[in-house]
Amino acid sequence: MIVAVALAAGIRNMGPEYRAEQAFRGALDRFASTSRTLLDERERLGRALREAQRTPAEVAAALEAQSRQWEAQREALATPQLAPGGTLPGLQTGLVRYATLQRELTLLMAEVVRDGRAERVAALKQAQQTLRAAETELDAALDAARKGTREK
Repeated sequence: MIVAVALAAGIRNMGPEYRAEQAFRGALDRFASTSRTLLDERERLGRALREAQRTPAEVAAALEAQSRQWEAQREALATPQLAPGGTLPGLQTGLVRYATLQRELTLLMAEVVRDGRAERVAALKQAQQTLRAAETELDAALDAARKGTREK
């Protein structure tokens, strides 16, 4: 009887919910590394533009390419179908929103670099404020996920 229960528990842990959670955790690990790299690169691009080491067209093209990387990260985070309940679905929602906002911000930056129109600058400032608010919400979701993991 105990062996049957142990086997059933092991089989259940390898089911679709388990695989989705593992896929999400893998995407989360990759996101942590990739997002830091993307943010660092964006900072380097800004510095290169300010110091006239790269042209506005080059920086805009690099930012547009980076926006596609943010989209790939967003897709990787959104793909696993997590079971409702627990803290991971909330974390997933927050991370998907964050990656989406980063993609949009990066595209706006490319447009501003390219043409510098005042309305785009205003939209960029608004996007930065929205992103900061999303970062605060994401911090709370990360704290909840860490707490949930420790309680397991």
